[in-house]
Amino acid sequence: MLSWSIKLFKIRGIQLAVHSSFLLLIAYWGYMGYQDAGITGMEWSVLEGLAFFTCVVLHELGHSFTGQHFGVRVRQILLMPIGGMAQFDSIPRQPRQEILMTLAGPAVNFVLAVLLWFVTIYVVRAELHYHYNVREPIGLYLSGVMTFFFSFLYFQYHLYKIAQLRERYGN
Repeated sequence: MLSWSIKLFKIRGIQLAVHSSFLLLIAYWGYMGYQDAGITGMEWSVLEGLAFFTCVVLHELGHSFTGQHFGVRVRQILLMPIGGMAQFDSIPRQPRQEILMTLAGPAVNFVLAVLLWFVTIYVVRAELHYHYNVREPIGLYLSGVMTFFFSFLYFQYHLYKIAQLRERYGN
């Protein structure tokens, strides 16, 4: 029988596999990135997609490891273009265990989001510090208050233009 999945490796006895159609998705990401920004765009598009699916694998591992903790055998995690799927031999019959197994995946996503938020704040903080404390060519220092004020005025300007267009052309 022809198998449509490609086996990658095992983690704690769980086979990680990708469906063959996943390769088409990677090719599509590469093509779209190349169309947008050449080779560099292709590389970044594929890396972003793989980073996203790394989060999908971690999500599924959350379900799987929790299931293993409760004695459930996990056959494999299959990655497909629409996401991931952990294949279990059974589901725990105790409601508490089933709920914990169900919530383990989203809990992993929450932890990843918090970690990525801290990384982003740490990395971006230096750029924001530079942005707000460097003298502009016209001799001004930007501040958070001034940036907010000008952003507000810019937003109001565009709302006014939209209102004028609606008045002129109707709806």
